[in-house]
Amino acid sequence: GILSRKDDIQDCIICTNIGFNSDNLLKKEIQLITVNTDDEMFKFRRHPVARYKIEIDPGHAFWGKLRQVNVEEPAKKLKRNATDNEINGFFDKLVFVVNTPNEVHLGNLLTEEVGEYYELNKADFQSDFILRNMLDWFKLKKSEFLTSKQGQQILQQGKQKLASLRMTSVSINYQTKLQE
Repeated sequence: GILSRKDDIQDCIICTNIGFNSDNLLKKEIQLITVNTDDEMFKFRRHPVARYKIEIDPGHAFWGKLRQVNVEEPAKKLKRNATDNEINGFFDKLVFVVNTPNEVHLGNLLTEEVGEYYELNKADFQSDFILRNMLDWFKLKKSEFLTSKQGQQILQQGKQKLASLRMTSVSINYQTKLQE
């Protein structure tokens, strides 16, 4: 069943690196509604993505299936079928982000942007560090939204690691020259 969460969810976003077959959806009486927003969250340099919501008529067979979904209300310890208002609310918050970069392309974009941030020609170490931190965050059983401040902290930690590596490299190089 579905847990009744009322209005505490902003959006339910599904990302994919493929697009929609809009002709096929139209044949099935499902309309795509383009979502225009200034949100920077899913903007990738030189890689345009599209955002859509779907619109389905309440008389559609799929809508009937959604009405049969059990909704759990913990406060009342009851299960009931979903209402049309809840289904409308679900579709209003469901956003598809399509044509996003695949893993390899995303890694290349990240390395390029991180290189600019750290002012380096090659930023593989820093982008790997950031990716690892992001993946660790995704793996948390109960994670909250990653805030801008937390993102800045990850970038700052990367700068500190880079400075530490540079000092270690200078120290090793100096020790090697002394031994010669």
